[in-house]
Amino acid sequence: MLWIVALGAVIAAFSFPRFGKALLILVAVGFAIVLVLDRQSEQEHERSKHLVSTAELDISDLRLASGIGDSVKLVGRITNKSDRYTLEEVVFQITLKDCAPDGSCDTIGESTATFDDSVPPNQTRGIDSHVSFSNIPELRGQVRREVRVLEIHAR
Repeated sequence: MLWIVALGAVIAAFSFPRFGKALLILVAVGFAIVLVLDRQSEQEHERSKHLVSTAELDISDLRLASGIGDSVKLVGRITNKSDRYTLEEVVFQITLKDCAPDGSCDTIGESTATFDDSVPPNQTRGIDSHVSFSNIPELRGQVRREVRVLEIHAR
């Protein structure tokens, strides 16, 4: 539908020179508005990363539960200990290691999981995110998982 309007505007711009100038100005102003709004959105997204620190999160009972195929579930609890900001998103990095009895470990898989539920200040929610690992080799020892927080977004 939008392409019909755009096509009509282009035809009118060539048919009526005054309309063409007005259209050009309108397009330039619209483009400038989109750029400003996009820049504000980027700045707000970047600011959201610094409102809640990892010290203000309490992540407990975190484990990988069974799933289907190469997919598993990351489950646990997350508490937002911030008094001021609402947690919006936490991105986790999950690393799987195959550890031999002698203590040496090989990394056999890495993936990210995103928790994107809103957690108001001083409240707790359950984590239930899907994680996919591919091409995991047969284990030679014990599997060890490492989970770390990559990003925190709040508002």
